Amino acid sequence: MKRAIVILFSACIGLTNLHSAPSEERSNAKPDAGGVVIEPSEGQIVPGGELTITFPNAMVGKDKIDVSEQSCPFVSKPKIEGNFLWKSQTEGVFVVKGVVAGAKHRLALARGLKDLSGKPVVAPGWSAEFTATPFTISSDFSEREKLDRLPQIPLESSYNVRLSEVAEHIYFQDRDSRQRFPVDVILRTDEKVTEQPEAGDFRVEPRQPLPMGHTYDLIVNGLLDGKSRQPLPYLKVIPIGKTEPLKIEWVAAFNHALEEPVIRIKFNDDIDPGEATPDRIRIEPPVKEMRLLASRDEVEVNGQFDLTQRYRVTISPELKGERGYGLRRFFCGRGLSCGSHSSRSIPRR
Repeated sequence: MKRAIVILFSACIGLTNLHSAPSEERSNAKPDAGGVVIEPSEGQIVPGGELTITFPNAMVGKDKIDVSEQSCPFVSKPKIEGNFLWKSQTEGVFVVKGVVAGAKHRLALARGLKDLSGKPVVAPGWSAEFTATPFTISSDFSEREKLDRLPQIPLESSYNVRLSEVAEHIYFQDRDSRQRFPVDVILRTDEKVTEQPEAGDFRVEPRQPLPMGHTYDLIVNGLLDGKSRQPLPYLKVIPIGKTEPLKIEWVAAFNHALEEPVIRIKFNDDIDPGEATPDRIRIEPPVKEMRLLASRDEVEVNGQFDLTQRYRVTISPELKGERGYGLRRFFCGRGLSCGSHSSRSIPRR
């Protein structure tokens, strides 16, 4: 079973200068010059990818085949992290471990490269170019008309990021007032969390409940790739939605011929059965053997009703919906009394 680990980091929220993407340049690479061939010869390069280089002559003795920690016959600018292994005397495989996010990596043969016989490798102008995957942040969260007070927003990064920096560069923001709300980071993992944890798949939630009645966005501002330290090249804005208070859609009394009389209360949010208690939903005058049954967004009141009596239903603001919000403190309308509770006089139907 996966466990959720909440990573708490203090955040000092601020703006970060953003870097513009480099302009495209025409390639003059020669990935097969002098009979030295690399596959693939172009395209995107990602951690975990492999580059296979082949030479026309033997480069190493048989004792070097499948032996780790061999010198790579090519270099890269900017540097590509990885491991090189000779698979034969003429062919080797480079396994990519780290790249500079969004950068164009240009490969060239190592200076002074010689073959097994000691002769210099002659491959004038040999080079190859690869583009690293851009650093991006995305989410499958859809904007909601009724937002939870502590919404958890899943985020996915194309490169691992330092979770301590997530708390510095990601925040909830009121769309109108621009007020910012810091986040906690939630990481789902079966592995031990290190002192400097990194992840490419995590969740964030506001450190404190979001005030109701406002519209919010999630802002990603200047977050850095964990390894190459490249910043996200744009301000990421994810629309989250609006926080709505709990509302009473309608309250009605029913007295059908073949059923016991009941009072039903419909809300704009689901009600947990534990929330439906006599101190939060009060009927006046008192009803003998009163029972409260919550089912999704309705609460049904059962008991020994006097069919000649007019009842008043009082709903306390302490009653919370599943989104975590209660009624606004003051609720007035026809047949209502104003105050710290909202109430409605209910005739028989």
